[in-house]
This record gives sequence, structure tokens and C-alpha cells, in this order.
Amino acid sequence: NIDKDLRVLYDILSESRAHGLSHFRELADASAERFGIPARTLMEYWNSFSYAFGEEEKKGLLAFYGYAAELGVIDAVPDLRLWK
Repeated sequence: NIDKDLRVLYDILSESRAHGLSHFRELADASAERFGIPARTLMEYWNSFSYAFGEEEKKGLLAFYGYAAELGVIDAVPDLRLWK
């Protein structure tokens, strides 16, 4: 059932986001060593992102699609179909 599969995927992604947001310091320390970027720089960079998909993010995505359509990368701006 597609709804069940989407629910499982949604739960996994939600848990992953929550874990990542609550372990920024540990993730930054591990990534700093791995990629040679200071942990402080990674944390500042990651903190500049929005980890939600609200109205502003929807507007931004639609603007992105609009520019892609203007450039001919896509045929038209698709309707957003969000699963809830």
C-alpha cells in the first residue's frame, strides 16, 4: 500500500532530521575530520539552512521551477503534490 510506504518513509526521514538537528556538534566534529573543514564552519553553514518545508520553502521551490521552465530545462511548472 503506497500510503503505508509513504508513512514509513516519512517517519524515517523525520527521525533522521530530528537526530541530525539534536547532534549537530557530534556530526560537525566527525565531518570536520573527514572533510578537513573546521567543525565551527560546518555548524555555521548547517545553521543557515531551513529544515522545514513551509510556505516560504514552497514559494522558493515554485520560483526555482519557474526559472527552470523559462530556461527550457522543464516544460512547465508542475503542480506541487504534497503527501500529508
